[in-house]
Amino acid sequence: MKSRSFVVLPLLVAFSSLSVQATQVKVMRKKGKYAIVSFEGPSPEPGTVFNVQDPSQDFSENPSTPSGGRSNLFDFSTALAKPLIEDGGFSFSTSARYGWNLGQIEVGPGLSFSKSTGVPVGFGLLGFLDFNFFENTVKESFVPGLSLTADFTRLGANSFGGSFGVFGKFWFLRASQSALRVDAKFSLSKVSGLDGMSKAISLAAGIETYF
Repeated sequence: MKSRSFVVLPLLVAFSSLSVQATQVKVMRKKGKYAIVSFEGPSPEPGTVFNVQDPSQDFSENPSTPSGGRSNLFDFSTALAKPLIEDGGFSFSTSARYGWNLGQIEVGPGLSFSKSTGVPVGFGLLGFLDFNFFENTVKESFVPGLSLTADFTRLGANSFGGSFGVFGKFWFLRASQSALRVDAKFSLSKVSGLDGMSKAISLAAGIETYF
């Protein structure tokens, strides 16, 4: 069983740099610039010195949530795609997605609408998986990564496809929960009744909001 002890400390201590290697610290009560905290694991000895870290970092009320305040997401984006054939015209699409931020992995479903030259408007269902190069937490103002998307679109005939690409998410205000997202993707799709696979490259931009 893990031991638990209570210590009074200044509020601006960096709990993550404890020399006693406490596994978890919970603020029980505070008064002014002092707080009573509970340690899960080894307890600090009297006179232990704690280093002050960045005071702007977020201490979530739920320490088990890796994202801190970015647990769920909703985004809306628009993409311009160009088929990799000589006479292929451009196509436009918009998508709305909802997902869960697990730290380095973000995953969820979405809806899409698309319009290609000479083809009726298409409605689609999709699923996505984003791999962030590092955890997407409230401390980060820029998060790059890789994305995978699978989709089913109705375009008069059924179309199945997927895409792979890179993305960047930019928070111009770190306190904001909304970010500008930019994607560059390569996609493959198969239209029922037609031979071969259709290949395309695309650029997309949109707003991603976390809550």
